[in-house]
Amino acid sequence: MKNSIKIANALGAVLCLTTACSDSNNINNENMASNRELDLSSDIAPNNRPGSTISYPVPIGEDGPRFDACGGVGRVRGSGGDGLEVMAAPFEDAQTIGSIANGHNLFICTRSLDQKWFGVVYAGEGQEAKDCGVSSPIRSRRDYAGPCKSGWVSSAFVQLVAE
Repeated sequence: MKNSIKIANALGAVLCLTTACSDSNNINNENMASNRELDLSSDIAPNNRPGSTISYPVPIGEDGPRFDACGGVGRVRGSGGDGLEVMAAPFEDAQTIGSIANGHNLFICTRSLDQKWFGVVYAGEGQEAKDCGVSSPIRSRRDYAGPCKSGWVSSAFVQLVAE
């Protein structure tokens, strides 16, 4: 038994030495060659400056098929005279795509990792919240595609009404 352990240890040491002495330049050269093939020019890379056209759709159904597509309801509070800006993505430099007036209810469907942004769905002019289709369960997670409006709002101006 002791001999088996000694042999296994010796084989392990030989394997480690062989790996440490191997020529890894081929791998690095291949990786560097593939990196040079990438076109990282500014017309292809995303632009996240003010007015950016980056858009991140609001996901619904994140809580699973036994829960409503959007798990909470909130109300816009203290956002100022023009209402709460709705953004195309969860960051300050994203494009403004609309606004929601103070006192208006909205569905809270998700939140950003840092909790600063809510992904929301809300009824537009002439629509009713019940028509948005997010207050009942759906089979699986997906991006919201209407009929109501959706986007990202600062969580600091949303009061949780129901969860």
